[in-house]
Formats: sequence, C-alpha cells, structure tokens
Amino acid sequence: MAVFPEVVVTAGGAGAAYANHDGEEILIAGVKVKVESTHGAGDEFIGVLAAELASRKTMNDAFTREDIDGAKLVGTPETQLRGGN
Repeated sequence: MAVFPEVVVTAGGAGAAYANHDGEEILIAGVKVKVESTHGAGDEFIGVLAAELASRKTMNDAFTREDIDGAKLVGTPETQLRGGN
C-alpha cells in the first residue's frame, strides 16, 4: 500500500481539498462562475498551486489563489484566452 505525506483532490466547481500526515486539512469551496470551458483547468490548478508554493506562500494561501485563478480561467471563453484567434 502506498503512503503519501500530502494529498490534493480537486472536484471542479465543488472546490478542492488538501490533507497531510500532520492532520492539517484545507477545504476550499469552488468560486461560482458561468463555465465557458474547462479546457486547461487542471493545468491552471497545478501551475498556480506550484507557483504559489515556490514563492513560499502557505498551502492555504496557495489554495485560495488557485481557486480564484481557476474560476477566472473556466469562466473565460476560449477565444478570449487565445487572444481572439
């Protein structure tokens, strides 16, 4: 059986959860937006989370930022994300 020191679970519009071996748990409710496209949502999630942690933000702060940025991405039409092309 595999044992992991930390785990992150995403649940789309329902939000995300984090837990570690020390008993820390973070639950973030999804930001409600009209979904235009979920294309790239996973990449946005892990990219923002990694960037925030690399800049020494706490996991809670990183999760909060990811939630906001992820909502912006899925609420933006793909034509606007690609610069209108």
